[in-house]
Amino acid sequence: MLVRWNFKLKPNNSEIATLERWLVRLRKHRNYALRERKEGFDNNNKDAEEPVSYAWGSFCDVGTRVEYGSCSPLTCPVLKHGVIPSDLHLTLKKSKGKVSWDNASGIQMKRTTQLRRQTESFAEIDSDVLQRNIAKLDCAFSNFWKHGRGFPKFLKGLDSFEYKPGRVKIKEVRSD
Repeated sequence: MLVRWNFKLKPNNSEIATLERWLVRLRKHRNYALRERKEGFDNNNKDAEEPVSYAWGSFCDVGTRVEYGSCSPLTCPVLKHGVIPSDLHLTLKKSKGKVSWDNASGIQMKRTTQLRRQTESFAEIDSDVLQRNIAKLDCAFSNFWKHGRGFPKFLKGLDSFEYKPGRVKIKEVRSD
């Protein structure tokens, strides 16, 4: 049997300021990731029923899929999710000695890890909170694709975030 506990937090003024900063940063993070996926959806999914195709050659035009110099062993993927970062090693995932293209949430989580190293405002937010932010967006996209729900919306405000279970420990309980 699983037991769930809910606690009402009563933060002080400095903690409120920190949480509000986090919520603004998380909203911007989610909206950026959504914009990246929306651009990929608008640009790459004109033929959504077509399977993902790979054009072989030293150069290929993504719009027309015309190959130039087809004797080269390089590949140019036409990805459905359209999330292609500037660092191409982020797009690859390795498992059991096999290298394959990662999905959109995997790429965006790797990019989030880079952002935590580069900027102080992302570094102060817990990594699990940032990853859950992308996972919730991924859930919204899977609801859109599988269940026919509406396309995920850009948020004007964010009022909550979540940690993974077992990640937060309560140090002391105040009796107010």
